[in-house]
Amino acid sequence: MVFKMGKSGLSIVEMISALLLMSILVLALNQVYALGLELWQEGLERNTARNRLNQSVELISRLLRQAKSIDAIDQGSVTFTADLGGGDTSYRFYLYNPSDAEPNPPYTQDTYELKFAQADIGYGEGSVLASDIEVPETAVFTQLSDLIVVDLTGKYSDQQLTIRTNIGLRNL
Repeated sequence: MVFKMGKSGLSIVEMISALLLMSILVLALNQVYALGLELWQEGLERNTARNRLNQSVELISRLLRQAKSIDAIDQGSVTFTADLGGGDTSYRFYLYNPSDAEPNPPYTQDTYELKFAQADIGYGEGSVLASDIEVPETAVFTQLSDLIVVDLTGKYSDQQLTIRTNIGLRNL
């Protein structure tokens, strides 16, 4: 009985070709994965910015509905009196940038912070509700009888995120 040895196995050329194809496939999958992660991160950041604006507008709405009086309102701020748990106190929502002096406008910077503070606290103090608020083309706060219109435009990369709402004043 004679056994013949047939050709079996892979040649070096076939092995290199297979490795080359696998490398190209792995690199392509890596690029798709990296692009997916980048798009995910960008979407997350945009969503975070939009949520921050939404939460700011919700807080403004909730607190202004409790206002007993609107003490002052201009293009970039609203000052009101309300009892938020410690008796009647004056509060303020306003746009702030450390490079600008109060009052705003005129606006000299590209972006501002939206702040909330007691009205007797100085310009620049208080809690930051949202950052990267663009210079408003129209008034951020406008009063129409017993209605206050809030119009905020946030900046995210090259995009604008705009949120507008009408707040009915209940206690006036």
